Amino acid sequence: VCDALYGLHAAHEATDEQGQSMGLVHRDVSPQNLMVGVDGVTRVLDFGVAKARGQSRTTDAGRVKGKIGYMAPEQLYGEKADRRADVYAAGVVLWEMLAGKRLFEGEEGGDALALVLTAPIWRPSIHHGDVPEDLDAIVLRALERDRAKRLSSAQDMADSLVTAVAPAAPSKVAAWVKRLAGSAIEQRYVERVLARHGGNVVRAAQASGIARRYFQIIHARTKKREVP
Repeated sequence: VCDALYGLHAAHEATDEQGQSMGLVHRDVSPQNLMVGVDGVTRVLDFGVAKARGQSRTTDAGRVKGKIGYMAPEQLYGEKADRRADVYAAGVVLWEMLAGKRLFEGEEGGDALALVLTAPIWRPSIHHGDVPEDLDAIVLRALERDRAKRLSSAQDMADSLVTAVAPAAPSKVAAWVKRLAGSAIEQRYVERVLARHGGNVVRAAQASGIARRYFQIIHARTKKREVP
């Protein structure tokens, strides 16, 4: 989460050619848009909903863009979003990581809107007693519905988290990713290399330095999946 927060802060601090702040806000921070890489670093994806200051509105009147369960109240009220909207969304993600469940469990639409705007937000330690009090406090500050009371920046939130709990080293996170999805990642890589070389196992193996036999095994699996 800290990696993602520092990445968001960098985006929030982006300037134009004249050195003026672009006022960039992601507006769609959610688990689907956070990727933990094989290097153990978490990255923020899909700035497709992001909006910079001065851009014309591209959404229809009264229509919100993003995933409702991760949207700050001010976005749902149609107010102008600033970096604190991304802090709120990161707070939802962190709450769910700590609690092991969705913060706002409901259908999309009116029910979801009502939950985000009015449902009580309990500290995550209620669901997992081993969550430290310091983490509870940080999450609840990020989830303040009144943005004036919310953590003011993604960097403030990240710095608070680092102070409260020492983050895992990227090497340890990378090892976890490898244990969890190493074979799937390798297979996807092999398939992409094969595709670039027209399915030619010999050329793909030579280009990547991976044993030809391994390419043949992966290629055979791919062919089996393609059979209806």
